[in-house]
Amino acid sequence: PDTATGLAVYKEQLKQWFTKYGQDSRVTQSTQFPLRPGSAMICSGECFKCGSHGHIAGACPAPEASQLSIQEKIWHSIAAQELGNFNRGLATQIDLMFEDKYMQQWEQGKGQGSSV
Repeated sequence: PDTATGLAVYKEQLKQWFTKYGQDSRVTQSTQFPLRPGSAMICSGECFKCGSHGHIAGACPAPEASQLSIQEKIWHSIAAQELGNFNRGLATQIDLMFEDKYMQQWEQGKGQGSSV
């Protein structure tokens, strides 16, 4: 869950994964990878870049700094390739939310805001 306890457990899972497989290891079907708390259920039609619903990775509006790690992106992709979106009907919808300041900057980047 997306709580302080959930985040602590996630950080411990990451530490264990990197200890076992190494910092530069590839994520595979057999190595799997921990999922960030607050991200969508795996194989639920989630974006592979940010872990939320409502768009696909190629159209992900999330700033790079808030996107999933490369390992988790790969794990989402592998799971979807192998299993498809079998969890789509079971998943709680998780939408990406931005603060107003970021949205104004993002809209400007799309040519819809003030250029000043």
